[in-house]
Amino acid sequence: YIPKSASFQEIAGAVRAAAAGSVVLHPSLAGRLARSGGAGDDLSGHEIAILKLLSAGAAYPEVGARLFLSERTVRRHMNVIFAKLGCTSQAQAVAEGMRRGVLD
Repeated sequence: YIPKSASFQEIAGAVRAAAAGSVVLHPSLAGRLARSGGAGDDLSGHEIAILKLLSAGAAYPEVGARLFLSERTVRRHMNVIFAKLGCTSQAQAVAEGMRRGVLD
């Protein structure tokens, strides 16, 4: 994850690192994540974004299109979300995300 305000060099470096299989998190966002507390800390930013779109009624293909992910990747994220939240369905995951305050 990198902010829109990142320089061209930061973006290019992030793309290269992501293409090599690394996880990219801009330092300004890392600090923000470290300072945030709460029940949703175990979910990644992508996982929260996916849950938010699903809670708004988006289907997996639409979620993928909006987040520039394949539908298959969205489904993989959902499997991780299910495991982290102890859920077995999309509806349960959205409800649990709301209960934890992740989807506010």
